[in-house]
Amino acid sequence: LALEQAYKEGYRDEALDARANEIFDNLPESMAKEATEFAERGVFTNKPEGAIGVFTEWAGKNMTIKETDSSGAKIGKTFARLTIPFTRIIGNILNVGLDYTPVGFVRGAMAIKEGKTTRQQSQEYARAAIGTVAMAYFLSLAADDRLSGNGPRDKKRRDQLMEAGWKPNSVKIGGTWVPYSNLGPMAIPMAITGNWSDAAKYGKADEKTLEQQLSGAVMS
Repeated sequence: LALEQAYKEGYRDEALDARANEIFDNLPESMAKEATEFAERGVFTNKPEGAIGVFTEWAGKNMTIKETDSSGAKIGKTFARLTIPFTRIIGNILNVGLDYTPVGFVRGAMAIKEGKTTRQQSQEYARAAIGTVAMAYFLSLAADDRLSGNGPRDKKRRDQLMEAGWKPNSVKIGGTWVPYSNLGPMAIPMAITGNWSDAAKYGKADEKTLEQQLSGAVMS
C-alpha cells in the first residue's frame, strides 16, 4: 500500500523506496485499517460479515455450560470465550468460499456502501470471477462423474456407490477419489456444484425449479 501511494505521488526508482518507507513509518489510519483487515481475513479471525456473521457470533456466545452456582457460571463464560474464535473461523471460511461464487459479484457491488475501499471492491469482483469460471469447470467434472457432493439420500444406494469406489465430497484425480474438504475456501463452490449435480443424478431434480435446486445445493 505504501509503495502504491508513493508511485501515485510521482516517485520512481530509489526515491520510490525512500518515500514508501517514509509513508510506512507514519502509516495513515485508513491504510493501517485496510492492512489489518487484510491480515485478519488471511487467517480467518476477523468478525464474520452478513447473515453468516450474525449466526456464528450468536452460536459462539450461546455455546456455554450453564450451572446454577457462581463457579459454574464462570465456567460457562470461559467456555464461551474459548468457542467464539472457532465459530468465527468456520464462519469466515464459509464466507470466503461464497466469495468465489456468483455471490461475490453481489458483495462487490455492495462493497463501497459498506465502507470498503475500491481496492477491496476490485478484489471481491476478482474472486467472484475466478470462482464462477472455476464452477463451470467443476460442473463439467461433475457431469463426467469426477466430482461428487453428498451423493444420494438413500443409504443403500449410497453404500453401493461407496463399495464400487465412489466417495462423497471428493474429486476424482486419475483413478483416485480425493476429498476436497481440505482445499480451503475453494471447497465451497466445489461442494455447491457437486451437490447440484447430485440432485439431478440421484434425486427428483426435474420436478424442482432452478432456484430450489440451487438453494438445496448451497444448504447441502
